[in-house]
Amino acid sequence: MTSGNEQLASRVFLSVTLLTVLYGCGKLDPTINLEKSQSSGSGLTGAWQDGCSSLNWLGFSREKIDLRLGTIGDFHQSTAVFNDDACATPIATLEQQGTYTALATSQSTDSASRIDFALTTAKVTAHTDEVVEILNAASYCGVQTWVKGAPIDVIDKVCLGTGHPKGQISLDIYRLADQGQELTFGRDSLFLDKVAGGSRPVQLDGSRTFVRR
Repeated sequence: MTSGNEQLASRVFLSVTLLTVLYGCGKLDPTINLEKSQSSGSGLTGAWQDGCSSLNWLGFSREKIDLRLGTIGDFHQSTAVFNDDACATPIATLEQQGTYTALATSQSTDSASRIDFALTTAKVTAHTDEVVEILNAASYCGVQTWVKGAPIDVIDKVCLGTGHPKGQISLDIYRLADQGQELTFGRDSLFLDKVAGGSRPVQLDGSRTFVRR
C-alpha cells in the first residue's frame, strides 16, 4: 500500500476526527440517559453535534461528530467521514464509548474546566468498497477481513501506530458558552494521543464547536 493510502487509512480511522460518538448520519446508542441535569452544575449532559466540517484529505472532504454525554458519566461519540459537501452519506465511521469525569477549572489560558475521558469500546465501520480495499490492503488494526457495513472492534488494537487500549484516559478541557448551548474542547478529537494519559491541552480548539441538539 502506498504512503498516501496509509495516511488515508489513518485519517479514516482517526477522522479529524480520529476517523474522536459516531453518527453524523447513523443511529446513536438508545440506552444512554440523555436527561439534562440541572443539579450537576456542569451543564454538559445531553446530545451535542458539530457542523459538517471541511476535511479535504485525499478526496475525502467532510466529517461530522455526534457526542452524547450521559447523566451517569457515560459518553458515546460517533465520528463520520463523508465525500459529499452536505455530509449526507458517510463512507466510514468510528464509534467510541466510555466514561467521563468533569473536574474543576483548569489553569488554561481560556479559563476552561478540566474533563477526563476513559475509553471502553471502539468500533470502525467501512461503508464503501473503496474504504474496505484501503483498510484490508493496510492490514489496518491488524485486520484483513474488513467487510462493507460490518463493524470491527478495534479496542486494544494498534492501528497504524496509534493504540486504543481499553481504559485509556484522554485529558482534555472544555468550556460552555451561549447560555450552555455551545461546547468547545481543547482537542479536535478524542483519544488522539499515542501515549495514554498525554498532556492536557492549555487552550481551547476554536476550529470545532459543538451545539446542543
